[in-house]
Amino acid sequence: NVNSKALQNASSVGLIAFLFLLDLFQAISHTIVAGL
Repeated sequence: NVNSKALQNASSVGLIAFLFLLDLFQAISHTIVAGL
């Protein structure tokens, strides 16, 4: 099924983006804590 394949691709891209943002957020918060 083409739809399930597209849905799988979209969810994996979303997961990668979520993990990237989470990592970025942690880096920013560490920088803020270090600056205080």
